[in-house]
Amino acid sequence: MLILVAFYWYEFRPSQIKKVCFRETLLNMEVVGIGYIDGDQQKTHDYFFNNCLRRKGL
Repeated sequence: MLILVAFYWYEFRPSQIKKVCFRETLLNMEVVGIGYIDGDQQKTHDYFFNNCLRRKGL
């Protein structure tokens, strides 16, 4: 049982949160009006992505 909890907490949960945050980031960038990523847009993408990770506890 402990192995399953450890797998969930350290492997499965973070990977699922990253997938959700990536989708949220793309959606937020569309709402803001930023299309494909280049240059300064990468900083905006990182900002949205990192904020999402922090909100979700990573």
